[in-house]
Amino acid sequence: MVVGALAYAPARADAAIAVRAQLARSFNQPIAFAVRTGDPANVVYIAQKNGVVKRWTLGTGTTNVISLFDRVNTGGEQGLLGITFNPAGTKLYAYWTNKNGDNGVYEYPFANSVADKSKQRTLFTIAHPTYSNHNGGDIAFGPDGLLYIGTGDGGGGGDPDGNAQNPASLLGKFLRIDAANATAQPQIVDIGLRNPWRWAFDKAAPHDLYIADVGQSLYEEIDRVPAATTGANFGWNQREGLHPYNGGAPPVGNVDPIFEYTHDNGNCAITGGYVYRGTRIAGLAGSFLYADYCVGDLYALNDTTPINLGINIPHPVSFGQDKNGELWVLSQDGGVYRLLRSAA
Repeated sequence: MVVGALAYAPARADAAIAVRAQLARSFNQPIAFAVRTGDPANVVYIAQKNGVVKRWTLGTGTTNVISLFDRVNTGGEQGLLGITFNPAGTKLYAYWTNKNGDNGVYEYPFANSVADKSKQRTLFTIAHPTYSNHNGGDIAFGPDGLLYIGTGDGGGGGDPDGNAQNPASLLGKFLRIDAANATAQPQIVDIGLRNPWRWAFDKAAPHDLYIADVGQSLYEEIDRVPAATTGANFGWNQREGLHPYNGGAPPVGNVDPIFEYTHDNGNCAITGGYVYRGTRIAGLAGSFLYADYCVGDLYALNDTTPINLGINIPHPVSFGQDKNGELWVLSQDGGVYRLLRSAA
């Protein structure tokens, strides 16, 4: 069938992509994955929704990097939602919901495998006064060395407060900040997002930006723009995917998604991943991986054609990309999986 202007392929496995998922370890509601300059390739970091970040040496075990349990509100869609390290590997950055329900980006000095909680620096906070959902939370440094952040629209069905299209609000936006500048303030890069649940820059030039934006009730979408693009409007709440929302016309600067899918067959919320740039699974090269939180099937989006990888992971809440470009999947149920080439 055709959805908007894009062909939507029904679920199918592609024999040309021989891939499997291996359960590597279980955590308490793992929600974000990071790697750090200066560490061996077998060291990764896992953030748990409860505010704990763990350093995991593959094949050995885990140690605690920081515990923010006493500061983080973990109800519903709130919690510790994203982590990353600065390019030098000397600072940990975290996006989390405080006890008042507001979201913020925080910096911690990092040394000897520990982040110093006592020296927390607040880069900025965003008031989230009315609803507890649609917090966004993914953070990462971009190819320009600036820290980027995806925020949700503030919650409530249909963006009742009109945040996503409001240039005066930091909600429903793609932001950036010069984290090395103590007086810097966040800048709005793009607008019109509902709840960007995971986004990533392609590691390969020109470093296109991919955003998986959770839909309202009918469509989930994947957006793509060049890394240097500013001023894009992804349409919400005047558009849901390729379609008018509540009769809204496309806003000025509207950028339609490169792909959407419906809520048929139990789908409910997209989880975005990364463009595959590893070497173990040749058939995945250049494909953007994603999944749906409710159904759990993993897909590779090759241009605008989705390929079902034949892998199902319960409640996939995030992806990870290690130093070798290989991909991982985090399940809210606890499992952390790595994608490997199938022997078959």
